[in-house]
Amino acid sequence: MGFSYAAWSGGVFYPSGTKPGEYLAYYARCFDCVELDTTFYAAPDAARVERWASQVPEAFRFSAKVPRDVTHADDVGEAAPLLASFCDTLRAFGGKLGVVLLQFPPSFTASRWREFERVVSAVPEDVPLAAEFRHRSWWKSPGSMSLLDDHAVAWVSAEYVGSPTELRTTAGRAYVRLIGEHDRYPAMNREEVDPTERLVWWQRQLEASGVDEAWVLHN
Repeated sequence: MGFSYAAWSGGVFYPSGTKPGEYLAYYARCFDCVELDTTFYAAPDAARVERWASQVPEAFRFSAKVPRDVTHADDVGEAAPLLASFCDTLRAFGGKLGVVLLQFPPSFTASRWREFERVVSAVPEDVPLAAEFRHRSWWKSPGSMSLLDDHAVAWVSAEYVGSPTELRTTAGRAYVRLIGEHDRYPAMNREEVDPTERLVWWQRQLEASGVDEAWVLHN
């Protein structure tokens, strides 16, 4: 999740002397995808999207988080034109656009499913979507998964604090966000824990799911 971390410079991950403008190109030599958090705070213009795309190899893929003006709107359905415009700008990625990620706030309950339906209906069918719900009502509602399947939206399984409990997949795609606890460690320039046991659990769940495409992003 992201690539422009100052704590990774100076030889921690990025070689000493690497300039911030060179981070993405180096990152793309080690990983095959990235989730862009910066797009959550401000939608980029097409020129910036083209610059990102030009710095990575053809097989690299971007996941772009939808701006909060959409996902955190008082009425998400009314923000449909903003989402459509955002997705249109992302076409500058060409084939390197992998997923458009909608991360809804904890206040967005399953009772607002009509808003969700209206906003995702504004997105062309060829733009892959994924949605993260942070209110438990979505997990408990029996119609949630069919709603996402109907609109070809991948369900995001996110691990925050504690052991993983369930992988859900819709639209033939898995999207896993391994987040942990925010601000748990004062520094982000060294290993603090060994996550092997959890990673093996997720690997087994993904292998058993039978999906054709799996995204696994780490904070």
